Amino acid sequence: MNKAGNGLWSGILAAAIFLISFFFLDLHLAASLILAAVGLVAGWFLLPTKKPEVEAAEADVKSSLAEGRQKLAQIRALGRSVKKPEMAASLAEVCSTIDKILGTIADDQTKLKPAKQFLNYYLDSTVKIMTIYAELASKNVHDGAIQASLAKVESMLGTIKDAFEKQLAKLLSGEVMDLDVELSLLQQTINMEGFGKNP
Repeated sequence: MNKAGNGLWSGILAAAIFLISFFFLDLHLAASLILAAVGLVAGWFLLPTKKPEVEAAEADVKSSLAEGRQKLAQIRALGRSVKKPEMAASLAEVCSTIDKILGTIADDQTKLKPAKQFLNYYLDSTVKIMTIYAELASKNVHDGAIQASLAKVESMLGTIKDAFEKQLAKLLSGEVMDLDVELSLLQQTINMEGFGKNP
């Protein structure tokens, strides 16, 4: 919470103290106002505030996720315009992986830093490539150079899909390690307590 938010909650606290003390506890107006003022000052200093760097980090995560979701929406829309069923299916899988990556970052904001290049470069490149692909494919021109370019994009989509899946696995690798440690500790405890399977 920043200082502005802190001031709002302090004001609400002061108003609540005044209402309770004046209307319910039947204290004099002056006493109720003094208690409300004490509540206002106490709220201002005692309510927790977020450090500027924490607020900046949260704002960065929020804007990065918003941009990522916007790019995901663009790729989904391009996928719907693609006529080749296998291309549309591959793009749907890519979009599913992107969605999981964004969800992972939303759940754990520390994942943003290792995913920055993915969000900035890989998504932008995918949007650009698929925009040009969709435009060229819609022209239905049988020129050799255009067909070769379309085929190159189609073969490249598998590489893009693999890269995105590796990015997701990289973001989740810490959780896998944590799970392995917890399982190992649990197994040791079970063995120490004598609840393990007898050999």
